Amino acid sequence: MSARTDPLTAGGQDVLDRWPFWRANAGRFRLLHVWATTSPAGAAPAPAVAHVERGGGTALVGVGRPADLAALLTEVSAPAVVSALLPRGTWDAVDPAARKRLGLRPGRPWDWLTCSAAPPRHPDAGRVRDLGPGPAAAARAQEVLDRAYPEREARADDARRTWVGFDDGAGGLAGVLSALALPGGVHLSAVAVDPAWRRRGVASAMTSEVTRRALVGSGLVHLGTWADNDAARALYLSLGYTVAAELENLHAAPRW
Repeated sequence: MSARTDPLTAGGQDVLDRWPFWRANAGRFRLLHVWATTSPAGAAPAPAVAHVERGGGTALVGVGRPADLAALLTEVSAPAVVSALLPRGTWDAVDPAARKRLGLRPGRPWDWLTCSAAPPRHPDAGRVRDLGPGPAAAARAQEVLDRAYPEREARADDARRTWVGFDDGAGGLAGVLSALALPGGVHLSAVAVDPAWRRRGVASAMTSEVTRRALVGSGLVHLGTWADNDAARALYLSLGYTVAAELENLHAAPRW
């Protein structure tokens, strides 16, 4: 296996684009560099590692079978990165010297789910309200997030997301959800329900209604959920989502 360590090339981009996770999520990143291998025609897609701008820093995004990707990571010479997304099982297979050089440590694993067929209309779909994109919508959503999902801080791109909320019948919102249109589909995130309204179908109503709307103009809707969040996974599976990738989330280890 011979790694491409030259600057970003059309060849490296082509390898990345063979992987569904990258195609669907590429719009969330600014691609800086690619390390990739080639594979014979008709063979399984080769692994690739993308160096990207993501959030407040740079990150690595890997695609490929864990064993192949682990071998490729030994040749990656990226500058210091704040995080990495890799198929689950990759990091344990990486050479210890390469793990030390990359300076990352495992975080909480998560699953990437996709949906391409509209779920049935929820009985409470009429209570799902469009809040729109923009600072005002993001601020209104943040009021709910502060109660329902306090560990999620406001993010720089929240104003460009489209937000929806669930009408609590008293002029307020019992839950919120964000949708981000990307070239490879619509990404859902920040699904949050006020603690007083949980287990009353709010998340199901919002997710099913937004999924139905998004699929009108896009062939794919996708989202992420923590691997240990069995309740959320069960909800999404009941709406027709499937687990398309199991991922591990890595972060820069403290240097002291």
